[in-house]
Amino acid sequence: MNVRIYFFLVVLTMTPGYAQDIPVVIKVEFSTLTRGAHETILITKDCVKVGKQRSEDREEKKSDFKITAESWNSLMNEVNRIPLPDVATLQSPTKDRAFDGAYHSSIIITTDKQETFTHTFDNENPHQKLVPLMLAIRKLVPK
Repeated sequence: MNVRIYFFLVVLTMTPGYAQDIPVVIKVEFSTLTRGAHETILITKDCVKVGKQRSEDREEKKSDFKITAESWNSLMNEVNRIPLPDVATLQSPTKDRAFDGAYHSSIIITTDKQETFTHTFDNENPHQKLVPLMLAIRKLVPK
């Protein structure tokens, strides 16, 4: 009996902790800007923070909203559909932002290991693999 327990402990300590190496997404951000305006949306498991400012505004308009665990899980389902390392390599469908023909937008995904994965694109038109995530982000912001 003692030999079995010893063998089990040896095998257990020699097995790599793969589950510990999986990063956990802690934050999803969307930002969009042009010369005359900007908007940022920061989403964590507890809340959504929105900041908006137009050139004629003196101060940024900020608002915070609580979100449910169900809303966070729905967002994470969309995030988990895309391998995080692929996010930065996805090509934007258009490049109008290069000559100020569109808002310069980005989605930034941050993990608990402080890794960030960023995709830049025009307006609210990301790579087709990120469209469901963009829609999920917008769905969390009350109108």
